[in-house]
Amino acid sequence: QQQFHKISLIPYAPVILSKIDKVKFEKTNMIDGYSADFWSFSKIVHSIKIRVIIRQFKNGNKHFFSIMDSNN
Repeated sequence: QQQFHKISLIPYAPVILSKIDKVKFEKTNMIDGYSADFWSFSKIVHSIKIRVIIRQFKNGNKHFFSIMDSNN
């Protein structure tokens, strides 16, 4: 159920990332001995706060990691 809900939010990701209102550096974690950085981008869409999480391993490319709304 929750996975289907998150999938329904994916079309909002480009909107959120192209018009960034708020950016938050979440944290750096060690995963399998490598550092992983996480960023959170938030925007209110249709009265719902939606967050997109971007992840970066070591100094590699940043990539989509997750999306959630204020209900998650």
